[in-house]
Amino acid sequence: GRVDMFFDISPTARVQVDAGNVMALAVSSRERQPFHAQVPSVMESGVAPLDMESWFGIFAPAAVPAPVLARLRTEFDKVMAMPDVQERFRTLGGKPMRLNVAQTEALIKAEVARWTKLVQDTGITLE
Repeated sequence: GRVDMFFDISPTARVQVDAGNVMALAVSSRERQPFHAQVPSVMESGVAPLDMESWFGIFAPAAVPAPVLARLRTEFDKVMAMPDVQERFRTLGGKPMRLNVAQTEALIKAEVARWTKLVQDTGITLE
């Protein structure tokens, strides 16, 4: 019946915070989150230079023909532009992003470099 610390990347903890069952100490994103504006970020609190958010994307195998990829992107963009879909993302603590192919590739490249460096610098291994 006791949790000393919990680091959550899903809406699970938010429900518990809203219900008053647990206290949120900080969020891992660079800035405060709108749904818990009173909770500082780790970076803001001065504990560590942490800037970490989860993100989700839609990916397809490299062999998928370009016209099919273009159609998927167009249809997905239509869905993501729907106000109720955007509101649902925000309700769950997300922020919808509409990235083009070049922006997506840049994001993935930056994330791989960031986490590769962290693993190498800290000596993290699978064991």
